[in-house]
Amino acid sequence: MLDGGSFRGDPGTIDALLEVARQNGWEEGATAAIGALAKIGDKRTAVLIEELAGSLKSLRLRKSAWEALVTLLGADADLALLRLLEREPELEGRIALLGYFRGGNHAAALRAFELASRDDQPLRLEAAGRIGRFRDDDFVALTQDWLAREVDEPVRARLLAALEQQRQIPAWHELQACGAPDVDHPGSDDRRAWASARPDAGKEWIELAFAPLRADRVAICESCVPGAVVAVEVLEARGAWRTIWSGVDPTAEAGRFEVDFATTANPVAKVRITLDTSKQSGWSEVDAVELIGPDGRGWATGATASSRYGEGGGSSAGASFGADRGLLKRR
Repeated sequence: MLDGGSFRGDPGTIDALLEVARQNGWEEGATAAIGALAKIGDKRTAVLIEELAGSLKSLRLRKSAWEALVTLLGADADLALLRLLEREPELEGRIALLGYFRGGNHAAALRAFELASRDDQPLRLEAAGRIGRFRDDDFVALTQDWLAREVDEPVRARLLAALEQQRQIPAWHELQACGAPDVDHPGSDDRRAWASARPDAGKEWIELAFAPLRADRVAICESCVPGAVVAVEVLEARGAWRTIWSGVDPTAEAGRFEVDFATTANPVAKVRITLDTSKQSGWSEVDAVELIGPDGRGWATGATASSRYGEGGGSSAGASFGADRGLLKRR
């Protein structure tokens, strides 16, 4: 009943659910209330959930709050997660929190791993196993600095593996969506495109960075199962995220989906694309994204995403099939 619709953003309903969530003694009800807030809430709700999270006694409830923040804020959740990480009293909680960072806020994610690198051994071990997924120069430098001061051998082994991982881009990683299109057959599954962890999981997003330029068009090179895009947002210099398009993606066959909009007053630094992967069965993949405008045009230079194939809920086995298309993903 609370999947959205008339309840979305409704202050009375949100306040009532928050009151239920504050009842630490009724864990089942509080968990359900936080889950409902993630479905109908807005940015204001996210602020209130962050305030609430610190008072929740149960780790299970705090995890529900963290998941709600990620749902409501997307790539912008890293800054809120960092504030919570700095205040999280339980080691198990800090370990769990670290898994929600996606790098949408580069400085916040970097600070989170810096903090983790100086925490107790279980968190250092977890962080060392995750840091290899962040491949920009700052994270490589942190990994190298950490390795130079780390004395625990299991952590050192993971850091060495992380450095090797940072030299490579895995199949279906969001960084595969950077640069010019390179999928040979756009209608087929291809490891050189980004794919979410699961094929039919609902809302997923990919956020791409560009050399800033004033823009009036975004071109999305869709592959494998096209037609899943439901919203496109841009982030201008000194501005906030702004939706430039939302609706039904008309892309029936793999190829370019172009969104035109009024020329931005300031250079665009990032583009966020939201997909509804449940619209069609199979992996809706993104090969490349181009930003175009009066200042020129450019392909994405960096990316982060809600999930990626092979982790965060993806198959951990050697292969998985895209539903009803017979598309074999090999790792």
